[in-house]
Amino acid sequence: MRHPTATSRKRSQSSPVACLVLLLGALAIAGTGCTYRGGIERPGVQKLSWFSYLNGDDIRAACTADSVARTRLVYNGQYEEQVRAYELTGDGQGGAYYTARVQTPASLTRFTLDDPLAPWAWQSSEVLLSPPEVQGFETALRQSGAFSPTPEGLRLHSREFYWVAIACRDGQVAFNAWKHPSDRWERIVFDDWLLRFDETGVPVRQPRYVDPSERLRDRITRGDDDSSVNFDLTVGENGFRGLLAF
Repeated sequence: MRHPTATSRKRSQSSPVACLVLLLGALAIAGTGCTYRGGIERPGVQKLSWFSYLNGDDIRAACTADSVARTRLVYNGQYEEQVRAYELTGDGQGGAYYTARVQTPASLTRFTLDDPLAPWAWQSSEVLLSPPEVQGFETALRQSGAFSPTPEGLRLHSREFYWVAIACRDGQVAFNAWKHPSDRWERIVFDDWLLRFDETGVPVRQPRYVDPSERLRDRITRGDDDSSVNFDLTVGENGFRGLLAF
């Protein structure tokens, strides 16, 4: 994969703020969570705030008419097998800071004394994109239907393959989702653009159809009732239905 002509630039993550995890039996998806405030790659942050991260609560809260453009795209390649997250934050001059992250199953081969938590870490890369590169990204987003009406009522299961996008443009929040297989999925072109600048070195887990019986069989044989890894989400008009941020 080629290295972008723009200069690579590291950025620090803000520390997550402690929050109270409330039990809400009415929520179909676990009923626990806290608002995402940064550091998704830190141990524990993902488990506590994944739904908030996926819904883009932090982007929504910071989205004003004078804020820079922000975009988050998340690829669910069967949640426990691979998750890819991409963030673009405008630099105020037409370019953008681009961060690619990939999480795969923990591997003890990545363990080191210097970083004992490495087996559970996300692989990541960061680059600074030029204005023409950002314009290419915006075109790919629009061609993929990111700013079109959402497929309301669409259900996404953690063991399936899907994309989720959340964006802030001029104070307006846009949300969308694509599930494999579907006609909408076939129209996605932003994935090629994202991978062009993805330097994590982790291959994409290719999508396939997942029969509902397979999900049920896995749940029974594994006894997996952990709703933080085995969950359903339902797409609403501009976000996921039933999600509450704390």
